[in-house]
Amino acid sequence: MNLIYQAKLTTDVTADKTHVAVCICQSEGRANRMQRFWTKVCLVFLLLLFVPMGSASDICVVVSAKSTIAALDEQQVRDIFLGKLLEYPEGSKIIPIEQMDGSAQKEQFHALVTKKSEHQLRAYWAKLVFSGKGIPPKEVPDANAVKKLLTESPNIVGYINKDQIDASVKVVFTP
Repeated sequence: MNLIYQAKLTTDVTADKTHVAVCICQSEGRANRMQRFWTKVCLVFLLLLFVPMGSASDICVVVSAKSTIAALDEQQVRDIFLGKLLEYPEGSKIIPIEQMDGSAQKEQFHALVTKKSEHQLRAYWAKLVFSGKGIPPKEVPDANAVKKLLTESPNIVGYINKDQIDASVKVVFTP
């Protein structure tokens, strides 16, 4: 005997209040794969409505507070982290720093700036390394390691969450 779970969204409008309720009903019958799939999709969607989401501007591209770089645009940041831009406009070498694979900050940064997933990034860098045309940025474990390296060189550029900004770093781009 298979059970089917159905989500019913009901709305009750009275003169002074609107009540919205989700009722999950259980009934007996032959379970249809598509019916179960869409039921699960609807339930997940309803649950996601109540989960707070991070905003797109949680990530900031930063340099050392001692750096002469005042701002970068999105194309420059994309080119830096894809190994296409190797020097700042005044001629100093750019040293991009990545956070480790699997980091939520890395995923969010690349989704917003380079428009690449982790898998696409690995494939991109494998191709460049194999052809001898590039070396991927150094990876560090977390934002604290990024900030530590930023204090060592004004040429380093990295990304961290905006709530980790302090006097040791300067924000040069926010997606």
